[in-house]
Amino acid sequence: MHGVVTHAGDALLVPVFGRLSDRVGREPVFVAATTALLVLSTPAFLLMRTGLAGTWIAGLLLGAILAAILGTYAVWSAEIFPTRTRQSGLSVAYNITAALFAGTVPYLMTVLVSATGSPLVPGPYLMVFTTGGLAAALTLKETAGRALLRPEDVDGVPAGPRRRAGAA
Repeated sequence: MHGVVTHAGDALLVPVFGRLSDRVGREPVFVAATTALLVLSTPAFLLMRTGLAGTWIAGLLLGAILAAILGTYAVWSAEIFPTRTRQSGLSVAYNITAALFAGTVPYLMTVLVSATGSPLVPGPYLMVFTTGGLAAALTLKETAGRALLRPEDVDGVPAGPRRRAGAA
């Protein structure tokens, strides 16, 4: 039940954070969310150990942070690719990361928790990868409010001086 409530909340919050990133920029929203995850991931896993109420609060908190990341990432990742290569770029980036992490992280966390005896292992793991995401976000160009279509995307001709028909 907890997961259903958290994911329902996320479904409502993702577009809210996407719209917020349209207004204030991708970088401020993403950096705030990744900073929150960096600071709160291990405390959230500690809070989960306090009982049912702590589990709910920590899950909802992490879910809201994830919604802010996804609401910004979905737009920003699409905007960093030129229109003509956007789908290919997104597909390659998404599928490589999904292949590397989506299936392996649950297994890795199970192994690490078992090996260390600490159910807090996912907190530091999140912190390490959040640091990478934060560093990447700080190097990306702000895309909010910029036009996504360029002249070459519309007519198929590279930008630059135009030649007249029949000119050599």
